[in-house]
This record gives sequence, C-alpha cells and structure tokens, in this order.
Amino acid sequence: MLYKEDWEKAKKRMAAFWNRQVLDRPCIQIEVPPKKIPEIKKPADVALQWTDIEYRLESAEAQMKATFFAGESFPFFDTQMAANFMSAYAGANLEFHEETVWTIPFLEDYAQLAISPFNPGNPWWLKLKALTEAAVAHGKGKFLVAPTDLTAGGTGISLIRGSERFCLDLIERPGEVKRALADFTRLWLDVFSLQGRLISQGGIEGTTCWLYAWSPGRYHALQDDIICMVSSPMFREFFLPEIAAMARWLDHSLFHLDGPGAVQHLDDLLAIPELTGIQWSPGDGAKPTLEWVPMLQKIQAAGKCLWVWCEARNLEKLLSYLKPEGLMVRVPAHRECVSVEEANALLRMATRKCK
Repeated sequence: MLYKEDWEKAKKRMAAFWNRQVLDRPCIQIEVPPKKIPEIKKPADVALQWTDIEYRLESAEAQMKATFFAGESFPFFDTQMAANFMSAYAGANLEFHEETVWTIPFLEDYAQLAISPFNPGNPWWLKLKALTEAAVAHGKGKFLVAPTDLTAGGTGISLIRGSERFCLDLIERPGEVKRALADFTRLWLDVFSLQGRLISQGGIEGTTCWLYAWSPGRYHALQDDIICMVSSPMFREFFLPEIAAMARWLDHSLFHLDGPGAVQHLDDLLAIPELTGIQWSPGDGAKPTLEWVPMLQKIQAAGKCLWVWCEARNLEKLLSYLKPEGLMVRVPAHRECVSVEEANALLRMATRKCK
C-alpha cells in the first residue's frame, strides 16, 4: 500500500485483534496530521462537495499523501455521500452542509414505504455505485475503499419519520414499525453485499468501514443511535433482533455504543453471541474514556473485542487497566499535536507494557 509501508504488519495485528489474541502489543491507531495540505478547490455548491466524484477523490488523496499512518491506522476512502444513505435511498430530501448532511423527515404512512425489494435503478444507489467504482480504480495499490455508512433500521426510520413521531409509533403502531425494520434490515444486507462486490473487484482484500479497523472477512460497524431514547424492554422487542441478524451475517462486527444514554443496553448487546465487539464512544460532554474503565473491563470479561478512543497523555494508564488481547485504541493525535516521533514512542511504550 503506497501510503502505508508497514501495511502487512498492521494486517497481522488486526487479524489477531478479531480473534482476541495479541502479537507484540494491542492495536494502536495514530494518524499524525499534516502540517500543510495542498489546497484543493471546493465546488461552490455544497452538495457537490459530497457528491462530486473527482473532487472527493482528489481532496481525500491529498490528505492521505500528507498524513503519517502509525501503528494500525491506514489510509482509506470513505464512500459516504450522505449522513444516512438508507434515508436517502428511501426517498428523503437532504440538506447539505460542509460538515454534515441533514435528513428532512417525510414519511406519513408506513404503507407507502417502498424499499424492498432492492431497486438497482434507485438514483442514490447509482450515485454510490459510480463513486465506489471510481474510488476502487483510483485507489488500487494506494488505499482501501470503505462502504458507505449503513445504520440500522431504527435510525433510518426515525430520520425519515422524525424521532418524536417514531418513538410514539413504537407504542401506537408496533406492527407497522416491525415490518419497516425488517425491510430496512434487508436493504442493509443488499447494499452491503452489492457494494462489497464492487470493492472486491478491485483486488482489495478484506473490508473496512467508517469505524477504523480492517478485517480479512466481512466487517461493518453496527449502530442504532435511536436506542438512547427507548427502554430496555422496547430495545429487546424492536431493535435487538435486527442487530443480532446483521451480526450473524457478518464475519466481524463492532457495535457503536454512543454515549451514556446507550449504556443501559450493554448487557443485552454483550449477550449476542455473534457480535464480535463493542466500540465505546463517551460522547460530547461525557467523562473521558479513562473514567469508564470498569465498564470497559466488563466488555472484555464478556469475551468481546473492545475499540476505544484515548488521549496520548492517558494511553499508558489505560493500557494498565485493560487486557491487550482484542483491544484496539485510537489516539486522536490532531487534538494533542502528536508528532511522528511521539507516535512511534507511544507504540514502543505499548509494546513494553504488553511484555
């Protein structure tokens, strides 16, 4: 891989991670940000900044060329074209901003939701297909290509229905919601499969996704942010079955546990045999990762892989509390201005701690 000279070593460590094993140290990801990136002229239209294929590839590669990928970090192109491809596919209008994309709710009647069977002529699928094919051709031998961000059905439906109305639907229209969730799960599997074939045709081994990790098999992050708004019984009734179904279908999966509001569902998630691991994200304004050690130890004790964020200054202390087997830690170097030398020193420290 052109922008990652030690890629083969990184692959071996990440393969061991999924098996909850360790070679010489846990997986540590540090991207040292560039001091300067060549300026790529942005399209005047904000929507084109997300959908223009030439601009997307040119700007992403300029970033990769100037970044130092230390440890198990690696260059990849994210084919996300919207905050939620699923809602766009379902027919939602999108409001584009430079940093994010908002979905405009539109669903009034569940009977009008037509997302199954999969439609190969869907305009958003055609956009995604074209971007994927271009990225695979352009990135061959240089970087990986990640499938688009696919969230579970609960989040997809809440975006096109509106979260408040969707929560009321769980009480007033449970049957309609369950049918829609089943349709979204089928759509999730169809899109992942079809896009995965496009990516593999470029000779790319394994898979990655927006949640930084590489797997030799089928891997994707599982997430359903709406679960922060529901009780444990409702989670088990409506959302746990689709999460378990997707985990069974994948070779490797990490559930994106996002914020304190989602912690109430951790025990149910840990009870899914096919779910490989948990990615913990404390969320804005919450206690930092180091203050969640008992919960992180609980995840490891349940036999699950663990993916966490940790500041460079706290990394050594965190590694003192956690087992190295099945552990992936991402250091947000851009927040602390970690240099190449400092990144390599952190990796050496992690190796010493493991020994």
